Parts: sequence; structure tokens; C-alpha cells
Amino acid sequence: MSMSYVGDETLNQKVLREKELEEKDRLLFRFIDVYRVRPRELTDADMNQLKKFYSDTQLLELLAVINLFDQFHKMIFSLDLYDFCSLQGK
Repeated sequence: MSMSYVGDETLNQKVLREKELEEKDRLLFRFIDVYRVRPRELTDADMNQLKKFYSDTQLLELLAVINLFDQFHKMIFSLDLYDFCSLQGK
């Protein structure tokens, strides 16, 4: 999962276009991308496709990790620590 919080979704889109990904991985990356940015667009059909490959427990763990990183981002943003936490050189 990229740090697309800062507006650079290049990595996410590159992963989604990868031709050698297995179907289960492509579905998972698409789910992550949609869940983080526009979760209301996820449908029951999307979830049913994921459940062909992943258990409910695995999906709950995934959501926990996504939301944990989202909370880290909110804390970094609210404390104005972007410069301190930046992965890019100055």
C-alpha cells in the first residue's frame, strides 16, 4: 500500500496495471485502493469476489492494518510532522 495520502497515486495505479498479478492479488489491490479513497463504491459483489480467495479473518486483519496506517497519517498530519516523516530528501 503506497502512501497515496500525499496525492501521489502513481504506485497504486502501477500495481493495478501489472499484468503478472494473480486474480486474487489484483482484486485485493483494487479493494485496498477503493476502500481507502471511496469506500462507498464497494459493493456486495466486490466483497463476494474477495471472499473466494480470502477468509473473513484475513479481510478483518487487512482492514485493521489499513485503518492503523490511516490513523498514523492523521496523527502525523495533525501534528504537522510531514517534513519530519518525509521519505523524500530535502
